[in-house]
Amino acid sequence: MKLKIMSFNVRVNTDADGINSFTNRRGRVKECIMSEKPDIIGIQEANDEMTEWMKKDLRSKYYIIGTGREKDLRGEGARIAYNKNKFDLVSLDTRWLSETYDIPGSRFSLDQSLCPRVYTVAEFVEKRTRKIFRVFNAHLDHEGENAKLCGAVQIISRIQKENQRLKCVNILTGDFNAVPGDASIRTFDAYLTELTRDVGYTFHEYGKRPVEKCPHIDYIYTDGKSGGGAYKVKDEPKDGVYVSDHYPICAFVEI
Repeated sequence: MKLKIMSFNVRVNTDADGINSFTNRRGRVKECIMSEKPDIIGIQEANDEMTEWMKKDLRSKYYIIGTGREKDLRGEGARIAYNKNKFDLVSLDTRWLSETYDIPGSRFSLDQSLCPRVYTVAEFVEKRTRKIFRVFNAHLDHEGENAKLCGAVQIISRIQKENQRLKCVNILTGDFNAVPGDASIRTFDAYLTELTRDVGYTFHEYGKRPVEKCPHIDYIYTDGKSGGGAYKVKDEPKDGVYVSDHYPICAFVEI
């Protein structure tokens, strides 16, 4: 069975974005998701307000799961959206990228920014075939190179641990704030296959950056089989309003 996977940094709602604040973009976000029709979406940067909006406006097709990254479980998170008509949720867990991964709001003690970081892991069963698969979604730190590397190691270790419990296809989505060749990306590359290697740059900052300064920092990985080509979703501004400051990216996975 082939799944369509999307990784989508929706950019947190902030007045600093002016015309591109989420209030102005949310209609385009919904239009993008509903037209692309992914089976699974790894969502980064959605805060509580944005998540509640998604739960309401996407409810005809998707459930949104995952928690915030702060001590009180609020704030930005690494949420996962899934097609509720095709899949049942088997298990769900959020962990902090930290030496004390089970303490909400914790961070690595090395060079991490002030932002806590999390990954969400969910196990699903496809309703028709009863096939089980696992999805990880993460947003690595934007400052600390060591924090990013340790985060990658932590996620890979969790994938290996889950495979010992139940072997199935694993899918990893995320904004890793790292470019191909960085230590954190090499870590993922050593254990998983990147499906989005050829999509090109993924961060455009609402079209402000020249192409040569736009990095590839969003990824989709799997330890399963590719189901076909990957691509980034076009994001031409309408009256100056973009879908996000990142391109949504899509790939296909066989389970």
